[in-house]
Amino acid sequence: MEISRYAKNTTAIFQPLDISCSSRTASVLAARTAHRPVEDELILSGSYPKAEVQMEENEEIKRLTAQLKMDTSFVNNKSRHFISNPTGRALAKAIILSDESLQEDIAKMMWKDIAEANARKAGKPFSKPLDLPSSYKEYDIKAMLSGRSEADQTQIFFEYSCILTKKAKTEGLNDTERLLSAEFERLELYSQGTFDDKMKPVQKNIEEGFAGLGLEFDKSKSYAFHLDTSTFKFSVSGGTDRENALIAQILNTSNYMMDNLSTTLTALSFHRRDDGKYNPWMLDKVPCPEDNIPRHGVASASPSYTAKMQQLQSAYQWHHMDQSLKNRYGFGVEELQCQGGKVVGKTEEVSKIIDADRANFEKFMGDAYKRLVTKYTGTPVFTEPMFKFQDGKFSVLYEV
Repeated sequence: MEISRYAKNTTAIFQPLDISCSSRTASVLAARTAHRPVEDELILSGSYPKAEVQMEENEEIKRLTAQLKMDTSFVNNKSRHFISNPTGRALAKAIILSDESLQEDIAKMMWKDIAEANARKAGKPFSKPLDLPSSYKEYDIKAMLSGRSEADQTQIFFEYSCILTKKAKTEGLNDTERLLSAEFERLELYSQGTFDDKMKPVQKNIEEGFAGLGLEFDKSKSYAFHLDTSTFKFSVSGGTDRENALIAQILNTSNYMMDNLSTTLTALSFHRRDDGKYNPWMLDKVPCPEDNIPRHGVASASPSYTAKMQQLQSAYQWHHMDQSLKNRYGFGVEELQCQGGKVVGKTEEVSKIIDADRANFEKFMGDAYKRLVTKYTGTPVFTEPMFKFQDGKFSVLYEV
């Protein structure tokens, strides 16, 4: 794919082969509706504050955004990505053309991708390096977007996706950027979401559960939520007995259609405080920590509470495995041990049961147990409510 007509002072040939931020070709990306770009380590110019103003003032961006919002097949698609949608591509093009700093960052990423691809090819037989201009400045992104080559545009859109992926993980997106891809939206919620943000699906299920019984969930009431980690069930207080029981039933639901319990436990473990700070027990899970931790800071929490929260996820997995083993084999996780790299029972009777179903056991339980046993350090006990619902929102009650 020639780009000499778009390049400045170069006759380079640009070929988008194995040079993207997730090592996929642009042609593969264009064929996919679900796209999961991986962040690029290139240092970009940042938050594009100028671009935000330009986007608000750009009538073409406004028009295309409104048009894309009316495309319900796109908006409601859980795998939506603008690259596979004509209006989405036109909107992305308008956004990029409106911002010179964004064009420069895309050019930097394209140049870096080709340089890295050539480095991987070096020394390999029958592997010809891709032509690379002396500087990223020789790529004219504006001209490439305005040209007739769909492949050129797709590669630029893919680089733009990588930029938005990192932005979703660090500073957050605006409404138009969020609209462009369901994956960007999910990444932003995972990286930036508060506890209330992440509990929105559970709240919706509670409201629908009430409505299904002809009741209305009263958002003006205050509810407190207690977790019994011996059963990993929540109990609720604050409403009538019927309300409390119904909310608890919905909250503790865990099946292949609806898993409110897992959603809630995950939200407790991995959320940002309302002031934007990160909880100390999730620092090893912070995306782009070199950017996010200095930017947002770390909240204070007692060492004992931090230790409990660090145990929560593995304790739930331990409990879940224990229940699965008892239902399937009649013994619990405490009756297992690793011996010579193999999962066996602590008694001869349990070992015989495992050996009789060894292939299935290893497939469904064995490897998972080996991983879990390295992480599980005990089951925490929470004597106080873990969170509350008050004034229409969920918030965590951090133990002092």
